[in-house]
This record gives sequence, structure tokens and C-alpha cells, in this order.
Amino acid sequence: MYLLARTAIAYRKQITRADAADALWPDDFYDATRLRLRQELARLRRTLGSGRDLVKVNAEWIQVDTSDLVTDIDEFKDACRRAQSEPEQRHEHLRKAVELGSEPFLEGADEDWILLERSSLQDLLYASYVGLAEELAARSEFEESLATSRLAIELRPTQEPARLVAVRTLQHLGRSQEAATCLEELERNARATGLGPSRKVSELRNSAPSASTPAVDILRFRIPQPVDPIFGRESELTETVQRLQPRPRERRLLTLLGPGGIGKTRLLQEAAQRLSTDYAGRAAYVDLSSVEDIQLVPLAILGELKADTGPSADPMKQLLGLLPKVPILLALDGLEQLGSSMGEWIRHLLESCPELRIVATSRTALNIPGEQRLTLGPLFVPGDHDSWEAASRTPAVRLFLDTASQHNVQLNAGQGEYDRILSIIRRLEGIPLSIQLAASRLRMLDLEQLDTLLERGLDVLENRRINAPARHQSIRRAIESSFSSLPSDIQRALASLSIFRGGWTLDSAKEVCGLEEPIQAMEVLLDASMAYVAHEGPRMRFAMLETIRTFARDSLGVQEMLTLQRRHADWVYSMAEKAYVEYVTQDDLKFFDILELEQDNVREALRFALDNDPDLAVKFGASLGFFWRYRSNGFEGRRFYQELFERHGDREADTLLARAAFGRAIIGVMFSEDDDARHREYEAICLKVGLPAEAAKMKVFQAINAQNAQLYDESAARFKEAAALLGEDPSPCDLAILQTWQAFCFYHQGLCEAAIPLLNSAVAAFDEAREVFHVTRSRCWLAMTALDLESFDVAKDALDGLMERVVRANFLPMVPIIHSAEGRLALGLGHLEDARRLFEKSLAAWRIRQVPFQSAHQQLLLGKTHLLLGDFEAGEESLRNAVREWWGAGYKLASALGLLYLGVAMRERGDERNSAMLHSALRFIHDSKARFSRTEQLFIDQVAGMMTSSELEVPHESSLESQVRQILANAVRA
Repeated sequence: MYLLARTAIAYRKQITRADAADALWPDDFYDATRLRLRQELARLRRTLGSGRDLVKVNAEWIQVDTSDLVTDIDEFKDACRRAQSEPEQRHEHLRKAVELGSEPFLEGADEDWILLERSSLQDLLYASYVGLAEELAARSEFEESLATSRLAIELRPTQEPARLVAVRTLQHLGRSQEAATCLEELERNARATGLGPSRKVSELRNSAPSASTPAVDILRFRIPQPVDPIFGRESELTETVQRLQPRPRERRLLTLLGPGGIGKTRLLQEAAQRLSTDYAGRAAYVDLSSVEDIQLVPLAILGELKADTGPSADPMKQLLGLLPKVPILLALDGLEQLGSSMGEWIRHLLESCPELRIVATSRTALNIPGEQRLTLGPLFVPGDHDSWEAASRTPAVRLFLDTASQHNVQLNAGQGEYDRILSIIRRLEGIPLSIQLAASRLRMLDLEQLDTLLERGLDVLENRRINAPARHQSIRRAIESSFSSLPSDIQRALASLSIFRGGWTLDSAKEVCGLEEPIQAMEVLLDASMAYVAHEGPRMRFAMLETIRTFARDSLGVQEMLTLQRRHADWVYSMAEKAYVEYVTQDDLKFFDILELEQDNVREALRFALDNDPDLAVKFGASLGFFWRYRSNGFEGRRFYQELFERHGDREADTLLARAAFGRAIIGVMFSEDDDARHREYEAICLKVGLPAEAAKMKVFQAINAQNAQLYDESAARFKEAAALLGEDPSPCDLAILQTWQAFCFYHQGLCEAAIPLLNSAVAAFDEAREVFHVTRSRCWLAMTALDLESFDVAKDALDGLMERVVRANFLPMVPIIHSAEGRLALGLGHLEDARRLFEKSLAAWRIRQVPFQSAHQQLLLGKTHLLLGDFEAGEESLRNAVREWWGAGYKLASALGLLYLGVAMRERGDERNSAMLHSALRFIHDSKARFSRTEQLFIDQVAGMMTSSELEVPHESSLESQVRQILANAVRA
């Protein structure tokens, strides 16, 4: 059959006997192969039976009659052709093409005609991948579009179209750093050809976000595309869309009110979809139903927007800083569990972002000024005397019939059946969720049984909440009806699965809930609409509606709940414990990836441990420090450690408490918490329990604090003490950490020659260990130190491939540091436009992260670059911005350095105000006795050397503060 396939697709559909024999048995003698070929042809024709005439042979040729034969290659080519000629079905044809073309063409064969055909088919497959990726992006299915474009890139790595699609898709997803890396790879490939980037690449580069581009360009705005139609909400939908048009002086908050299951979420998503065009695509849906801590709401919104946020900044400040000054819409779903404080939170958000509109769902009003309310009632239910023709057009009946059909239930047309349907609909009082859950029961019950069950449920249901609205009782009745119709073992499974927050996998269901056959349980729950697939992929995840989850949890007894909570927390800890990895290799990243996916379950377990199990809480503190440091938002880790040590910090010191203290310290460093007293306390705990390496790093933190306070001798003493704690035979990576930070201090003291060997040693140790986080920091500082020494080749080698490594490992906080270092390298090599672009990227990232010192430093570098490019106005403005930002954040020494650069720039164009500015800055720097990096010190010395004696006699009243105030005053007037 292999021979038949080869012949069927060969040129002219025929091959010679000699070629066929040589292809099948290349190592045999000629005569032997001719004999074997004759035998195989006879056997082939016998095998084909009535189709034996398909193969025609003579003394020289073997031919296949393909007039009635269609191969998968033919189907593939036909799908490609139809994708071009039938644009309305382009998506379906492209999908078929990539499915058919993904199998290798005659794998292992290497005849010339096969190689040519294989290349031609791969060209078609590449074009199909690109076309499908574009189609998916147009449908806002960005994740699948990205995956498809990457398949095309694997097929043709150097070609441009797939990479262009990938860059645009990454930008839509808000993954700006990955988009920038992909674009840079695209430009490198173009330069390697000698032709340079195409017009499309240049246009994409020019449209990429810069420091002055609104933050909207680096956010992902996405509305889920529900597959179910919406019934009976036409007037509410029209009203919602009209009320939330992005017009000035309109009210900017609309709350969709109603009990659980009334259809608020479905209306919210449909309205947001329709409003997305009015907001130029800047509309995002955020599910808050599983968020119970108001402090985590900004994190949930930032996560949905795929914001590239900083790990140490306040999430609310980051959110306010990211939301752009253009009309945007946030659709916030499920606010009721967050309590009355949510109203004030929403009010603060709206007041801080004048262009923002919010449409939210809640069971209770927010009760804040400007709130518009739209209360959803039940769907219209047919009356007792309505005909079936009229009743079948009502939303409640249409929803019931549609849901039944989704479960492959065909209802027979008959008056008795109509009466039963109407009876069921009336019992459910028009509540959409009730109707859907009841209709799903028709898989196992007939209409009469369902009607009887609902009737019995109404009689026996006890109202568990005195103030529960009647419609909420209907929801409980519908859920109870669905729940009670499940087999008893599935009821227990559903109740136990309610312990998860944010979903679960089959493995976790088995481990936490003790489900021996989780696949069977999930099949029943999915069929019964009591759970749904939350994520397709290698690790399929499941979830349930919050209303169902609440009901299921209520069915658990107190002791059963406590047992499940403990098993759930232990399961989370088993993942957290594996993430206690200080020196992370590529293989270790999977532990961080898993925890990131299970964030909601982690939060649930942390709350349980803090409230119920001090030992487990300390274990979590001992395990999660590096996860919060490298991947998550340090703000969340900081809050956990504060509560942990307030409650349990006075317990007897042991290894776990010492590790938790170390975790708190590394998170504190992210926030520049210069608490040496705490560091010394934690150092003592680490030494007491036998953790000298952790104690040494506490010494390092103290050394860094001393360096920042310009206590250089004390900083050196702390480093010496840290080295002593590591002992005579330290771990190579522990020693590398100490060397990296000591080199950092040497660099900022201008001692580059002393820093270089330390950094080279650290990089070698980290590379030997295949470490992927700390090696990035040490390479960056090696590059910057080399740049101060004008060793451009060393800097280039240190930075080579670093960005790709960081993005692949998802250590995004390192990205702006690398951009800045790359910008300084470009500046040193005279590539000024590249330097400007890289500094703008770094500036944008630091602004998003709200790190004023670093964003001001990028303004300084950007100002220097503008001046070298001859744009004096832009250069001076960037330098002024640097001074303003440093001064506002309390960095007076850095402000003085910024004034020096600004003063020199003003002198270049003859501005007479520069003398006082230069004198004041120089005097402040001299009086501070501070040390600077080599480049900065050379600049300071050059400025002092060019000052004339008359300029040095500027009156004493010309202080640094007065100069900065003048700059601030000019900024206000401007």
C-alpha cells in the first residue's frame, strides 16, 4: 500500500519499475528487487480485489488510475483552493486544510520529486496556518490564533507573515513584552537576509506602544463569546446599551440587579459585546464571583486585562495608573459577596478615571452617587389560558425547549405534553437558571416525572434564609431538584467538589475529594449541567456556577466541611512545597506555572490555614516566598506575611518559621522596606535553627540598606560578615548571590574593576547550575558595569539572548531592566534611535509598575539620547521630568544629578539660568559625600572642571531646593 500511495501522488501518477524497486529496497541487488517487486505487485492486485484494475503495469512502468481516486493530498489542495475562492466559508476550509496538511508527506522518502512536492505542500500548509491565525484573530479568538501562528513559525522560522500575526495577537492579548521580543526577532531575521525589515514590519514597529502611547495599547480587552442565545431580554439589552454610550456628561455606572440565576451575567456579556464597538474594542469582562477579599479585586481586573504589572506596587495604584484617558468599559460580574465596601471602591475608581464606564451585576445596589439601576425580573411566563402557539413564543418556553434540545431531548407534539411543559414553566416562575437546570433533567426523566418532582420539591423545601426573596427560593428549588435527581454517590461528589475555588482537575478531584472514578463523576455532572469545562487543553479544568457551589457547600456537614478544607489545604501545600526553589532551573518553572494556575485555590487554602491551622500557615509562609517574589504580585505575599507574623510570629523558632521569616524578608526587599531591626531578628532565628545561608542573605539585605544610606564602610562590613556565615565551602549559588549584590554596590561606588570579576564568577556559577532568574540580574549588572568601562563586547555578550530567556520563564519584572541595559549598549555604540526606543520601552514599563526612581532614571537616559539626536526641546523636557519625579519621591541626591544634566543642556544653547543650577547641584553632591557609578562620577568631575571662578561664586541662597522649586513652578505654569 505504501507503493500504491507513492505512485498515486507521483508526477504523472506513474513511476518506473526500477525507481519503485530502488525506493522499496535500496540496499538489495537489482535482480532480487525486480523479482520481489513482481511478487509485491501481484499481492497488491489480489488485495485490491474488485479494485485491482486501479493498478496498471507493463514491462517498464507502474501506473495508478486516479480518475476515481481521491487522496488526502488532493483533499488538502482542494481545501486550500476553496479557502481562497469561497470567503464566506474561509474559516472552515482553512481548518480542514491544516488538519489534512499537518501529517508529514511520505516521511522518510527522499527522492527529488518527493522533496519538491513536500516543500510545495509545506508552503501551502504555512499559508493555511497564517490564514487561519488571521481568521481566528478577527473572531477575537486570540489564544488559538497565537497557537496557530506559532505552528506556522515552526514550519517556516524565517518567514515574515506568521510572525506579523503573532506580534499583533500578542498585542491584543496585552502581552506587550512578548510582542516586543517577537518583533525584535522578526527584525533580526530581516536584517540577516540583507534586505532589512519590510514596510509591514516598519509599520508595526511604528505603531508599537511607546512611553507616550496610552496604556490602552498594552492591555487586553476581551468579552467572552457565549454560545447560548439570549431569550427575552430585548428591552433590558437596549436600555443597557443606550445608558452606557461613551458620551460626555453621561452617568458612568449601571448596576444590573436581581437574585441569583435571573440572567444578569448573560445580559452583562451580551451588552458588553454590543458596546465593544462603541468603545473601539476597549471593553473587558471580569468575573469577580470567586473573589471574596476586596483587596484582590484590582488584581483580578489587572489579570483579566493581562497587564504587565510590577510585583511590589499597590495593585489599586497600578490599576489607576494603567487605565487610559480614553473611554473604556469594564463589565464587572458578581459584586454581592464583596459587601457594602464595594460601593465606595467603585466610586473611588470612577472618580479617579473620568473616562471609565462600569456596568456591574449584583444582588444588591451599590448605593453610591451616580448609580443607575436596572432590575431584572423573571422571564415572561405564559398564562393559564394561552394557546400553545402563543406560549411557545414566550422567552421562558423558548429557553426551556432550547435547553432540552441541547441535551438531545426531542419533545413530542401533543396536548398533554404541552400542558406538562407549561406546568413546569409556571412552577419555575420564569427564572432562567431554574428553567435550564430543570430542562437538563429531561435526559433522565420524562415530563410527567419532572413536573411531579418539582411539585414535591416546592412542598418540602425549607426556606433557609428568613429574608430570602421568593425568586431565590425558586433557584434553590431548581438546584435542589437537579441535585436530588443525581445518584447519591454523584451528590456526594458534587458536594465535595464545592471545596475548590476557581476550578479543579481530574487529578485534584481524586486527591482532595477521594473520587475513585473522577471521569465518570464528571461526565454525569457535565451532562446534568451542574459543572462545566472551564479550560480545554492538556490539563482539562472544571468548575461550577457559584450558585450551585453555594448550594453544594450548604449540603456538607460541619465536620465533613472541615475535613475537606483540611485535605484541600494539604493538597495546595503539596504544590507550594515544591515551589520552595530559590535557584530556579527551566525544569522548576512548572511548579510556578501550576501555582499560578491555582491562585484561587491557593488563596482559599491560605485563609483556612491562617484561621484554623497555625502550623500549616507557617508551612505556607516557608514555601511561597520565592513564588511571590518571582511570579506573583508581591503585594499579596506581603499581606499574608504581615498577618502570619502578627498572629504566629512569637511561636518557638524552628526551621519552618525561619524559612517563613526569610520569605518575608525577600518580599520586603521588593518594597524597599529598610527594616534592619527585623533583618537582624530574622538573622538570629535562621542561625538558631541552623540556616547559615539564609542568615548570610539577611546580612546582605543589611549591606544593601547601608549602601543606600551611603554608609559604605558599614556596607562592606556586612558583606564580610555574610561571607563568614557562608563558611569556607559555600554553595556556589549562595556565594554567587553575595558576589552579585557586592558587585552591585561596587558599581554604584564607581569601583567597576572590582565588580567585574565578582559578576563573572556569579554568572559562571548560575550558568553551571542552569539557574534562570538570578543569572538575569547578574548578567544585567555585568553589562552595565562593562558599559561604564566602555567594554561593549562584554556588555553585548552578557545581554545576548537574555530577553528571550526572561520572557520564556515569565519573569516579567526583569524586562524593563534588560531594556534599559540594551538601551545603554545602543547608546554606547552610537545607535541613537535604537537607544531612544529601548529607553521609551523601559520607561513605559517602570511607569506601569509605579517605580518612580527607575522611571525617572529612564527619563534621564532618554533626555541624554534626545540631546544627542539634536532634539533639545524633548531632551530638556525629559531631564526636567526626571528631576520632578525624583524630587517628588524624595530622592534628593538623584535630583541633584538630574539638575547637572539639565544645566549642561541649557548651557549648550546659551540659557543663562544654568550657572545657578549647576552650582547648587554640585554643592549638594559635594556636601553629601556620596559615591557614584564611574560614568556619573566622570560627568560630575567634567561639570566641576568647566565651571569658571565667577560661576562658583553664586550666592549661597541658590540652593538645590530653590532650583527644583523653580522647575516645578514652571511645570505648573506650562
